[in-house]
Amino acid sequence: MYNNQNSTLADKVVYDENAKPKNGRWIDYVHVLQPPTEISWGFGTVYIDSSIGITYLDIPIAPFNLMRDDVSAQFEQLPVEAVPGETVRIGVKVNSTFIDSVNSKYEWAITRVSDGRKITAADGLKFSGHGTTESGTVKLDRNQSRILYADFTMPDNEVRIQFNINKDGKSPEEADLSNNVLDSHPKAVKVVVPVGLGHDVLSKRERFPLNQGNPNTATLVLPRSDAWWTSNSTGELNVTNDTPTLFRAHQVLNNPRVNEPSETVTRSPIFLTTIKREDFGDDPLNRKWMKPDPNPNTPIQRIGTVSQAGSIQRNYSYKETTCWKNEKGNNECRTETKSGTATASFQDGLDKKAYQFYVYNGKKDIAKPSFQNKIDSNTPESLKKDLFWENESYTYNVIRWMYHLDEEGKPYQPDGVKVDAPDYGVAVPGQYPRVFTQQASANLAWKQEKSMAQEYATARDAAKDRKNNKSLYDKAVFPTDRDLQKYAYPIKSGYYFNPAGSYTFTVKTVTFKQSEADTADHSDLVQALINSFRYETNLIYINAKKEAVNIKNEGLARQGGGFKAVPGILKAEDPKGVDGAVLLEVKDRKSDPKRYTKVVEPIYYSQDQDESKTHVFWKKVLEGYSESSSAGSHAAYKYREFVKKGEPKMYKITETTEVTIQINPGNIPVYTHASMPNGKYYVRAWVDKAELSKLPHAYNKLPALQGVHVLDQIEVTVAGSMFDDLNN
Repeated sequence: MYNNQNSTLADKVVYDENAKPKNGRWIDYVHVLQPPTEISWGFGTVYIDSSIGITYLDIPIAPFNLMRDDVSAQFEQLPVEAVPGETVRIGVKVNSTFIDSVNSKYEWAITRVSDGRKITAADGLKFSGHGTTESGTVKLDRNQSRILYADFTMPDNEVRIQFNINKDGKSPEEADLSNNVLDSHPKAVKVVVPVGLGHDVLSKRERFPLNQGNPNTATLVLPRSDAWWTSNSTGELNVTNDTPTLFRAHQVLNNPRVNEPSETVTRSPIFLTTIKREDFGDDPLNRKWMKPDPNPNTPIQRIGTVSQAGSIQRNYSYKETTCWKNEKGNNECRTETKSGTATASFQDGLDKKAYQFYVYNGKKDIAKPSFQNKIDSNTPESLKKDLFWENESYTYNVIRWMYHLDEEGKPYQPDGVKVDAPDYGVAVPGQYPRVFTQQASANLAWKQEKSMAQEYATARDAAKDRKNNKSLYDKAVFPTDRDLQKYAYPIKSGYYFNPAGSYTFTVKTVTFKQSEADTADHSDLVQALINSFRYETNLIYINAKKEAVNIKNEGLARQGGGFKAVPGILKAEDPKGVDGAVLLEVKDRKSDPKRYTKVVEPIYYSQDQDESKTHVFWKKVLEGYSESSSAGSHAAYKYREFVKKGEPKMYKITETTEVTIQINPGNIPVYTHASMPNGKYYVRAWVDKAELSKLPHAYNKLPALQGVHVLDQIEVTVAGSMFDDLNN
């Protein structure tokens, strides 16, 4: 009996043999099998003599608290744990057993465990239900529950919930106040610390014990002291994945079905699962990047729960003896073995876990390297010029390295996942292709390979020395007259004056290409310079038809007693002169392959995470390197790009060509017209400007490449004619 009252009640009659209940009070005849307590129900059995024999009826016995007037409170909703930032709801159920309605005072106290500071409206605290304030009065009616709610935003540390109703026991008057005060500490509300998954994590294996790491126990009780077990305990603790879109490929370990000869069964299940980035809305591996780009410092959070519930059962037997009076009035008894099934439940449990994925999928644009687009010394007086331009761009796909992590946070290789690196890294496509470009350049230099002064020196010196050896007058006939020696290049009309001179330019270009082949950029620039060369003179010549012509064999009109001097120009595109003779010849790589050289340097790249295998030129255009002013992406977000394996190779091509333009390399005799008027004439070699904008290459953004106004020049003085010498 309850409260050790066996001795006090030992002589009390439980029931009279063969008696029937008076006024329906079956409670007077109950065999108490499980006594009640202050707060728990008990039960017993009443045996009944009926037309079919002795039968029985189970009778519930109310807790003692229900037998007296009382106000009580209990947590109707109390989360064991919550995630910072999550809205938490606490529910308290208040009951009264007073016959009349009563008004009782209540009070909440919701504080942080760490420092005791109260949760306030600033933390989202608000009250609802049958009490909308932090403290107040609630009307209670018999057997009608009142529910009061408190909602708040979970801070980053544990919260203590305290509640009291009729704390002083005065309104109404009650003796037992033990059930008027509630306190969640130390059970709740715990903080669920989110598991942070970095910017470079694809998935994470998770293993955690359920029921907050506490064993879950179910205990069976025989309903009678004379009963015995007749089977094993069977059943199971059911574990339910409440968030299958978060907890992927889950397994429950250490939780076999129950089948054991024990009254107390304990299970400590372990939950094994995989948390995947793609379930948070970001799937870079399959090119499904989160849109719009999230703040990389603010994680994407999801909360998952795993619940557990279950029961066990076990069969039992007991002997029951039935006695009666036979026809002779004697007592007869029969003993039978009866059976039943006892049940017990595991504690319902709910485990909550929070996960946060940090997302960073690169910048759409990174700082572009600065390149020059200009021509230095681009004047008609300069023999040397330096060209700089931004090389044409090439678009490349890139990758970044990301990882699958095991339970210990170490990279591993999941089944069915292609891993690209020995450390189990996965090459994940970059969201934004990157553009390779570099500083291209060209160096140009003209020089006199053999000037006109050098070409005519032998003949001019012979004339000054008054020598008559014809072989010395190889290119022109200069008069020996002393009065004509004051002129630099005196001639008399009618004699041959062969065009002469040799000029060389060298072009060196540096470009960047996806092929090792010779570049059109170089060859087209060389050709443009060849085409820009000019050999010009206004001397008057005579052709085989006895016509007065300029050096281009263009007829000249008469003027006075002679002919009008009209300049003629020789160039590579039109090298023919008097009588159609080729008077200009270009010597380049076509005539001599040694005039062209090429050096090819690979601009190497690799997916290998050893950045020394990626050329510095690549680092200037990829994110995650100091060379591109984006090293912060790697430091803060573990983001660094590499050129995707299989993309076209890139080469630095350095080409050099030397071109020599020779005037009249065969020293073809070209005669001046005998009627060429006396006076000053000129012969000059020069270079016209090259319109780079007309060429189909990246340097076409540059201004016109200025030529050389005077590459070489002499002044020829005509004084007399060949007829003067004949007459003398």
